[in-house]
This record gives sequence, C-alpha cells and structure tokens, in this order.
Amino acid sequence: MMLYKLLSGINREEFNSEVVSLTDAGPIAKKIRMLGIPVHELGMKRGRPYPIALIKLVQLLRDKNPDLVQTW
Repeated sequence: MMLYKLLSGINREEFNSEVVSLTDAGPIAKKIRMLGIPVHELGMKRGRPYPIALIKLVQLLRDKNPDLVQTW
C-alpha cells in the first residue's frame, strides 16, 4: 500500500515510474495500473529460487536502463 501511496503522489511529468513484482502482482497492482503505471510480474514463488525470473529481471533492467531502482 505504501508503494501505491508513493506512486499516486509522484510528479509524473518529472518521473517515469514502472513497478516490477518478483512474484505475482497481487491486489495493489490493479490500483497502480489504474494510475497508468506499468506493472511487470516475474512470477517467482516465495521461498523457491527461480533462475528464469532473475534472468527476466536482468533483461528488464537492461532494457529500461533506469536512473533509480527502489526495492521493497
């Protein structure tokens, strides 16, 4: 919920935000998408290593080349 609050108040003219969920996106993702912010889901299962999801994460970060990565 804190991520949603942060994104709902961010200046979208100054910052281009996207969200990456290592697991499935969950119920807050719908609210974040309604703000017009993309949510990427990597589908990892909790407590289990999933190398393909980590490869997807690396590819996504390379493609997007973000200036800032904030983790929760």
